[in-house]
Amino acid sequence: MLSGVRNALEEKGLGFIISIVYIVFVFALAKVLSTVLNRAVKSLIAHRSKAMADDRRGRLETAGTLIASISKYILFFIAFAVSLGELGLGNAMNSMLAAAGIGGIAIGIGAQNLIKDIATGFFILFEDQFSVGDYVAIGDITGTVERIELRTTSVRGYRGELSIIPNGSIGAMTNYSRSDYLAIVDMPVEHGADIQKSMDLMRDEALLYAKDSQSAHGEASVLGIVDVREDSAVLRMILTVRHAEHWQVQRELTKRIKERFEKEGIGLSKHHIRISGD
Repeated sequence: MLSGVRNALEEKGLGFIISIVYIVFVFALAKVLSTVLNRAVKSLIAHRSKAMADDRRGRLETAGTLIASISKYILFFIAFAVSLGELGLGNAMNSMLAAAGIGGIAIGIGAQNLIKDIATGFFILFEDQFSVGDYVAIGDITGTVERIELRTTSVRGYRGELSIIPNGSIGAMTNYSRSDYLAIVDMPVEHGADIQKSMDLMRDEALLYAKDSQSAHGEASVLGIVDVREDSAVLRMILTVRHAEHWQVQRELTKRIKERFEKEGIGLSKHHIRISGD
């Protein structure tokens, strides 16, 4: 039946309509298969990663996104090749590649950047430089890795912005998720306050916090006075915490120490309370 329709249209000079419909169908099928495969990979990873540690879960998610990306490129390449055959350009394309050389054509259309992106993507995966879920700084971009694909890496910033980075452009990179981090809390107490008592209270609050939270590792260290200002002396405390959780720990400890100081009658500067992380 389809052959009859094609022949009838070709007799009227409209055979190209069948070709267009066929090409649209092939690319639509590639899109559907890519979407189904991507969802299947995500479902499998979600099921397998439930009982895994964070680092292994990140590697599994990274492998999943890369598999989905490679599959998508393969499916659309097949669709492109099939479309060329439908248009009758298959033999012409083969002749052109044989005459000019695949390497020369690839360089001529700027595929060296594509090859560089793909090669760097494989090195990122196999060297385990970073994984999905890691908090990284790549150049001027800082955020959480959402996807690692064949050509690009997607990083979600703190404010929600999504940056798409070609893998080949990734040079110096800092991964904040591969080791514990240091939470720093500075408390500016008024001149005349009992410094030793203030330090003891800061340490006590850190110990109480460590009992309630799994973020803290080890005991807090109160370094003492790190700065003297016109209206205050700044006391610093440091605490080792899980990666990417230092801001949360610093905010909570600052709140608890401030409330404890107010309860114990220790005055704070009205101008400076700094929360930072290194």
